[in-house]
Amino acid sequence: MSPAVYGNVPANSPKDAGQAPTTGNQSYRFYLTEQNENANGGTDVCGRGTGSMYIMSGAGASYHGVVASIEHRMSSNFVFMANYTWFALHRHLRQRGGCEHYHDQNPANPKGDKGSCGFDFRDIFNVAVVASSHFGFTGWKGQLINHWEISPLVHATDGNPFTVTLGADDSLTDVGNDRPTLNGSAVYTHNKVTQPVGGVYTSYINKAAFNTTNPAGTFGSSGRFAYRGPKFLQRIAL
Repeated sequence: MSPAVYGNVPANSPKDAGQAPTTGNQSYRFYLTEQNENANGGTDVCGRGTGSMYIMSGAGASYHGVVASIEHRMSSNFVFMANYTWFALHRHLRQRGGCEHYHDQNPANPKGDKGSCGFDFRDIFNVAVVASSHFGFTGWKGQLINHWEISPLVHATDGNPFTVTLGADDSLTDVGNDRPTLNGSAVYTHNKVTQPVGGVYTSYINKAAFNTTNPAGTFGSSGRFAYRGPKFLQRIAL
């Protein structure tokens, strides 16, 4: 996306030239609009930079991981299996490849959006026990009781990464992806997401830990996918 440049409206703009940047004059401050004005004296596509896209190279990713597993046959009737995965995947690109529409917080600093990917579950733990019935029965009793199998599974993962956005265009770039800055308060309340208090569901995140505005023309320091939701535990019996 061609961002609006923070600064006074260019002198070549046919309207409101020299005015301070606001959300109302962004169409005259788009980067491609300014480049056109400088090259053509403001006679071509002034004010029509919105919707433009530029393509750049330089995206990348890094992966670090450890996988451990164990299997123990305690008897002919019981098998214990467990595995643990730890990995960290940092990237600055979309979840899928190709040329896609993507908004950095600050288009002039794409590396500032490098962070965890959306499926970066740091800890993944699985435990399973396979138990089968093999008793000394014969005939119809053996057919009824033997050769049954049950396999309970416990699956636990770290919280899902997510990004906190400000919901305002304090940077005046018309990108709409401004993030807040932490103010030193605790980020997590550690409340259960489904825990009602006085009829109101509590939040897992402390909203008061984030500022509500940034100085005009600046960006928040909060990172992309910098926070994690509650841990997930699932028990299945097969």
